[in-house]
Formats: sequence, structure tokens, C-alpha cells
Amino acid sequence: MKKRKIRIKVCPVCGSRKIRLSSSLDGWLTPEIYICEECGYRGPIYLELQIEADKNDKRS
Repeated sequence: MKKRKIRIKVCPVCGSRKIRLSSSLDGWLTPEIYICEECGYRGPIYLELQIEADKNDKRS
């Protein structure tokens, strides 16, 4: 069974996966600023974790 690698972004403060860009223009017109919906973190830094998932796993 093949495994594929998935990268997920997490908050550097609380580790939550509920992190998003602050605007649709981030990275294009303005620097990327991420917001954590759990702890309220706001900043340009995030953690990226790489996990392995089964190829047949449909949670992506």
C-alpha cells in the first residue's frame, strides 16, 4: 500500500490546524499574514507538518 505525504499548516503558538490567511490578497499585494481561529495569533509565521496518509484515505 502506497503512502502519500500531506503537508498541513498549524499555528506556532497553540498548534491548532485552524489557521488561515487574513486576506485573499495576501502574498500577492501584501505580505502573507496568518490568523489562528483558536488563540488569535496573527503573524507571518506558521508551522508546516508533514504527515503520511494511505493512498486510499479520502480525508484530504
